[in-house]
Amino acid sequence: MRVDDVSLDPGVPEMTDLIGKLSSAPSADAVFRSFMAGFGKVRPVHYFIGVVPEDSGDGFRVTYEVPVEAVVQGNVAAYRQAMPGDVAHLPVRSGGFVSEVLRQRKPLFASELDLASDTVFGARLSGMKTCMVLPVYEGTKVIEWALAFSRVPDATMLRGNFTQAMIVANLVTLAINHTDAITRIKRLNIQLRDQFDQVARLQQQLLPQRTPDVPGLQIATSYLTSDQAGGDYFDFLEFPGDRWGLLIADVSGHGAAAATVMAMMHAIIHAYPVPHTLASPRVSPDEILTYANRRLMQSGLDGNFVTAWMGIWEPEHSRLTYSNAGHPPPRLKHLGGHGASVIELDGDATFPLGISDVLDAQSSSRVLRPGETLVLYTDGITEAFDASRRMFSSVGLDRALVTCSGEVDCVIESVHGALYEHTRARTRADDQTLVAVRHTGLVAP
Repeated sequence: MRVDDVSLDPGVPEMTDLIGKLSSAPSADAVFRSFMAGFGKVRPVHYFIGVVPEDSGDGFRVTYEVPVEAVVQGNVAAYRQAMPGDVAHLPVRSGGFVSEVLRQRKPLFASELDLASDTVFGARLSGMKTCMVLPVYEGTKVIEWALAFSRVPDATMLRGNFTQAMIVANLVTLAINHTDAITRIKRLNIQLRDQFDQVARLQQQLLPQRTPDVPGLQIATSYLTSDQAGGDYFDFLEFPGDRWGLLIADVSGHGAAAATVMAMMHAIIHAYPVPHTLASPRVSPDEILTYANRRLMQSGLDGNFVTAWMGIWEPEHSRLTYSNAGHPPPRLKHLGGHGASVIELDGDATFPLGISDVLDAQSSSRVLRPGETLVLYTDGITEAFDASRRMFSSVGLDRALVTCSGEVDCVIESVHGALYEHTRARTRADDQTLVAVRHTGLVAP
């Protein structure tokens, strides 16, 4: 076997340099400039013209016109006059050599040219002896013609390069369009990211900006976002008779749609017609969830649904009345600090909001003892995965709660620490919301 080193053969270093510049060009314009400057070093082409013919007649639009030698010397900044979407805005020209060859609508090789008096391009084509009329395709349709002119009179040599030139013209056009598409996609992604960031900021503004002073309770919250706007929602509502509502909810899905439904949920909850006289029947959590479900069904969520847990705290009796619509049940840490048991705060639960007109929500009650801590959360906590695709789960959550004191700040820190130990990641696939509520046993008169 014989192997020859051709890396320094005529044209190879220049072609290698050209390929490197084309592959690393940051924009369609840079691809075009690099090709025009580099191709003139490896092939005897001295003038390029790109044209798009009119559907009828001899008219055409010039998409680019490049004196290659000037570009090689760096004296002229070559540029595409129009990308495909802009061609219709270019002026229509007609006559001269270009109209003559375009009438045939086929690849051509023209030689023995005398174009000094061309009616469209005039002296700019003076001295050009040959021209390759190269079709540029999109699928099987010719969308543009590339005219490659040369001063070299040796028609035989240039014609032998016709097939290669036709391939190059089409590959460069593909590279230009590909790079232009990537540029547009990046620009659109930036715009979308800005819009998602705005949605996320608006979403967070709907959440409580501070924890309220609720008699008998110590409260801490945490809301950690994913890389998209999400649908987590928590809230505190003051009712007549020194009663307080605790709400946590999670809209299915991610992105702007989930954030929009979350905003709807916020508006619905705050529009609930609360009776404002002590003589009126007291509002119950199941009634509020039933009301929210009815309003969401009227809105037509089109596939979205909302899991929600609603509790009402009565400081006078240390009683929590609650209702669950498909939401992960809260955890309750008993007395005893570190090592104290953690149980699931069960009770009759129904399916999420926004699925059926009939919700059939029920309420349950429990008296909280001083020192007990209630932990509300969304499934972004329990469904966090590690590298082996194992979920943190309610077991991991309970383990984190057992090892903390039960103080609300300790709950937040312990769960966050356990989550990081599990996932080893700073980013999240879903929003993670925690609300820790501890009964202090102190109720102001």
